[in-house]
Amino acid sequence: MTVDGTERISQPKDSVVNKWTLRDESYVSVIRHANGVRVYISTDGCGNGLLTSNRIEMIPGTWSEFCDKLIHFNVVYSKASYVANNQLFVACDGKDEYCHLQQIYRTGDYFTLKSNYVKLDREQLEKLIEIQSEVSECVLDTFFHYALPKFVLNSSTKCNRDIHFNQEQAKDTLCNCIFNELRRTIVKQYECLGCIHNHPSQRRHECLMRSEQDKYFSLGESSLLHLNLRDIASDMTKNYCVCMFTNELFASISLDDFKEDLNKRLSEL
Repeated sequence: MTVDGTERISQPKDSVVNKWTLRDESYVSVIRHANGVRVYISTDGCGNGLLTSNRIEMIPGTWSEFCDKLIHFNVVYSKASYVANNQLFVACDGKDEYCHLQQIYRTGDYFTLKSNYVKLDREQLEKLIEIQSEVSECVLDTFFHYALPKFVLNSSTKCNRDIHFNQEQAKDTLCNCIFNELRRTIVKQYECLGCIHNHPSQRRHECLMRSEQDKYFSLGESSLLHLNLRDIASDMTKNYCVCMFTNELFASISLDDFKEDLNKRLSEL
């Protein structure tokens, strides 16, 4: 229960929000995970929330990088490999037109392979690219309406503030905390050619002349998939009264409302 008597969000630790068939026994699934939101790709004939050696798990930021590089590198038709968000190794040998996805984790300067591994052929990859936008929308909706409320509402048991928010103030504060994290994410994520090549001259860094709104439009909604869930929740619970951050408040704001609000705040900078 929250301090005003409102029920906290109660959801199973791991459950499937939605799943898409790539072909036959292979699936892409969006999962309500104990630690937020996850995307699973499985080739073992089951699209549920269980993780086996025939499935790989991705956080939203890894899913975003995986899809972005998959499209730009065109790994289906060429010899290519890349690492997505230090969590996934992707490679194609260019001969049999299969793409190999290997779960990894980073320790210091080295990567360690995990047992989780899948292999997708060209037909499956083309289907994955086709549904990528729909999957990303589902991930974002689950992030804003399940993961973020879960972390915020379960992080504090009582309110020690003298001033309490009304519904509109709580809504504005919620959107402002998300906006502040978005600004930090844009700074971390956006790289111009000067940044990529580490050019010493500021004149070669177009990022210095571009507004945050321009950078956001350039990045697209991938920046939303890189938002740090814990940082937003920490900002809300440490710096503000949490009494009005209820399940009903989060449910009252649609994903489109969140996006519209963020665009408006960026335009006013």
